[in-house]
Amino acid sequence: MSSAFTIRFTGKGISPDAVPLHELAALLVAAENAILGIVRRDFPEATDDQMVVSLDQIKHESLGLAFADPAGSVVTRGYSKFVETVDSGALYRLPGQSLDGLRAMTRFSGEYKCATQFYLADSTLPSVVLPSDYEVKVPRLDYIRGETSVYGTVERAGGVLPRVKIKLSESKYLYCSTTGEQARLLGARLYKEVGLDGRATWDPRDGTMVYFAVDNINLFEPTDPPSAFRELAAASGGAYDDMEDLDGYIASLRMDD
Repeated sequence: MSSAFTIRFTGKGISPDAVPLHELAALLVAAENAILGIVRRDFPEATDDQMVVSLDQIKHESLGLAFADPAGSVVTRGYSKFVETVDSGALYRLPGQSLDGLRAMTRFSGEYKCATQFYLADSTLPSVVLPSDYEVKVPRLDYIRGETSVYGTVERAGGVLPRVKIKLSESKYLYCSTTGEQARLLGARLYKEVGLDGRATWDPRDGTMVYFAVDNINLFEPTDPPSAFRELAAASGGAYDDMEDLDGYIASLRMDD
């Protein structure tokens, strides 16, 4: 099977045996981040099994990193979107994880004075070539951070780095960081509704929540409105039974606020 795409670092003296193993590993992580940042944002329906950036081979073409996409097309589509965005110069459109990956790759290119080339599939010509002095010029955003609660349906939970995927609506999903114990608890609630309290980070440009870490899990069973009102009435203990104008009383409380 041919490689799905290739990233090459070309220049005098650059080759696989000239790069320390820890730097090569960091380079692979950078490529993975560049791709998965877009996959997680643009293809939220993708499963963990599909979001695997797999190394196919390391080539002695200066330093060539060829990647496979064994689980389907989602990784290749994420890579293509990444390359298109870099080519357009509109780096502000890249999610933070992808920008971090790009910065790491261009930093490596600067240190080794080599160019970074992005190839699609079996193309013999690169789609994008970044020179060794290429700078990732994107103002660092002042992200908004705070505590909040989210409610949705548990779609998936677990993983080596425990996470839970929450379905917020028909088209919106949120990946949340959890502890192993939280992931096990949420895994037992698969396809059921939960409430999660935690720490969130928002992108100030469009208000998108880009990170959520779970602190507390609220388990509840959905109920119909009549049952909910009956429970509220029972919880009041008859405190409002003798009140003739309940609406007026509530309005007065609001006026006092």
